[in-house]
Amino acid sequence: MYKFFLVSSLFKKGLIFKLKNNNLNWNNYKVSELFTITRGIVIPKTELKECINEEYKYPVYSSQTSNNGILGYDNKYDFEGKYLTWTTDGANAGKVFYRNGKFRCTNVCGVLYNNKNEYVNELTAELLNYITPKHVSYVGNPKLMNNVMANINIKLPNVNESNKVSNILNIINTKIDKENNKLTSLQELKKGLMQSMFV
Repeated sequence: MYKFFLVSSLFKKGLIFKLKNNNLNWNNYKVSELFTITRGIVIPKTELKECINEEYKYPVYSSQTSNNGILGYDNKYDFEGKYLTWTTDGANAGKVFYRNGKFRCTNVCGVLYNNKNEYVNELTAELLNYITPKHVSYVGNPKLMNNVMANINIKLPNVNESNKVSNILNIINTKIDKENNKLTSLQELKKGLMQSMFV
């Protein structure tokens, strides 16, 4: 399992590195030139369900990066469509995710989007994850605020090429998520078996 994650991570890095080195037509942008920047709201965890069900089916993303950043599930949503989110506060400040669907965000989760959905994809998320750690403030609680994110420079290929690479990355990340879910299920099974042995 660990070998799969390692190979997948190296493949993604290699793909992006090769793409950048073989293409001189990448353009430099400020994040604020591409995206509208906002963030979530305060959402008490007590209002959420830990597991998804028919009523509480919309993920709520927060500052954590485990479980794909999901804090819990709600019965309503604030965002619908393609977005990039990032952790604004805490140990994981600067971590960027690609989101597609209906969801909510807490106040420690930043949101990037545009009306054309241009560059709102896996490739941009991966590239930002190489850059954002350099912009996190480590004075006190680590932070990457909206105004700092707005001024980050990022180099990107044309929209069509960006979407092609993102589709490949999406397939890899979907496979990783499935393997993660399998691993979690196996760990829960192991935990249950160990507990039953000592009852």
